[in-house]
Amino acid sequence: ARELLKTNGDPHVFTTSFSIVVESLRIHSRLVVTTSGFLLVFLFSVVDYLTGPDISLSILYLLPISAVTWFVGRRAGILIAIFSALAWLVADLMWAVYYSHAAVPYWNATMGSGVFLIVVFLLSALKTLTEGLRKTARERTTLLIKEMEGHKQAEEELTKLSGVVRQTADSVVITNRDGIIEYVNPAFEKLAG
Repeated sequence: ARELLKTNGDPHVFTTSFSIVVESLRIHSRLVVTTSGFLLVFLFSVVDYLTGPDISLSILYLLPISAVTWFVGRRAGILIAIFSALAWLVADLMWAVYYSHAAVPYWNATMGSGVFLIVVFLLSALKTLTEGLRKTARERTTLLIKEMEGHKQAEEELTKLSGVVRQTADSVVITNRDGIIEYVNPAFEKLAG
């Protein structure tokens, strides 16, 4: 992994780095990914609080939500989405900002939760579709390989039969349905002249 990251100026470094992170998440257990997701949400909520009410970091919460949803599943994604909305609400309430109505921070957290949950459901559906497409591609590839093997076998048998027809001492004439001659073997040519 370090060797891949040492390529200065290579435009594929980000892609390579991202691939390394994705593979690492895929290898680790669901518990590790979920726990890491919750820790990231906590970290983002602390940073969100420290930056104050003027700067919104709500999009950062989507990183652990997305990772947990993709690598662990929809239920864990829903849990972390709700936890993210609550963490966002706590940071908002700790700022002690005066709003036009006392319900504004709760409304904002509810709207944020809605966005987070939409992301969870969309990612979950996308993963289901992706896995279905991969399964279909594997099945079709297997069928195609079998079909190609069948064609190869038939071609080998046809080559053998063709050799037998050419080498037989008996005359062979092949015609179409209209009686037009399409093939004669060498024995027929010798006989007919």
